[in-house]
Amino acid sequence: MTLRKPSTLLIVAALIADSSSALAGDDANAANTLGAGGATAAHPTDNSAVSVNPANLGLVERYDLDAFLRIDPDTGWGWGISVVDSRTSFPLGLSYRRSSDDMPFTEEDLPGWIANGRYPANVKRYHDFTAAVALPLVSERLSMGLNTTLVFANHDRLGRSFTGNLDLGLAAAPTRGLSVGLVGRNLIPLADQPELPASLLAGVRYDLVDVGAVEVDADVRFEEPGALPLSLRAGVEGRVQTVRPRVGWQWSGPTEQHWLCWGIGSENEVGSLDYAMAIPLRSGLSFTAITHMLTLRFFT
Repeated sequence: MTLRKPSTLLIVAALIADSSSALAGDDANAANTLGAGGATAAHPTDNSAVSVNPANLGLVERYDLDAFLRIDPDTGWGWGISVVDSRTSFPLGLSYRRSSDDMPFTEEDLPGWIANGRYPANVKRYHDFTAAVALPLVSERLSMGLNTTLVFANHDRLGRSFTGNLDLGLAAAPTRGLSVGLVGRNLIPLADQPELPASLLAGVRYDLVDVGAVEVDADVRFEEPGALPLSLRAGVEGRVQTVRPRVGWQWSGPTEQHWLCWGIGSENEVGSLDYAMAIPLRSGLSFTAITHMLTLRFFT
């Protein structure tokens, strides 16, 4: 057996990078938003407000509960639950995400223990907790919100770590059907997080009752002076009685990666059941590279 002893600095950097990756994972905590490209910064009636733009909690009064199951090629499998109460007192939202990654070792995982004919366990487990609050400034027209996310990681090889961050958002619904959102993300990191730079996320959404909705989001990440890496998300949702077909697209400027998203769901006055997938557009695509998500939701 050969031992490569990593430096303390490398261990700390790896823990932070892994935790940040979990925290910076896809913002779509529900199949209905993933199917529409993950564009959700200006979505006033979705629980993604808890982790993406907390100001959206202050635009529409509701009780909302959703739970999801997700299979992702980058973060393995995961599940989560979120609750929203925007009817009593200040609008509040809570969410929890659990993910587990049992991917093979990569160059970034080394140095480490290497045994002849045997590799040590490399399971990475994440627990993400998010709390959000909104302050309605003008009833159903203007709101501001704040959220904080805490991430607890437990890795077989690198041990435990902890990190977190804070977002500040604004949301407005200037006319019927039109909503806009603006979010400053990762403004106050709880640790040095080079993988999770501050960014400015903006979205515009138009919702036509009984017909459908369309939204476009743009995210500018401030990684270094003079650099403005851009990511885009766009999606369309249709409404045919209780059926909700969706299609969307994502593009990440920093990684130059494209995704095609689609989904289907059924919704009535008390809840919905939705399925979605995100397909990376690259050569050598395999079924295991596709992200799948299933969501059950109740609202009133």
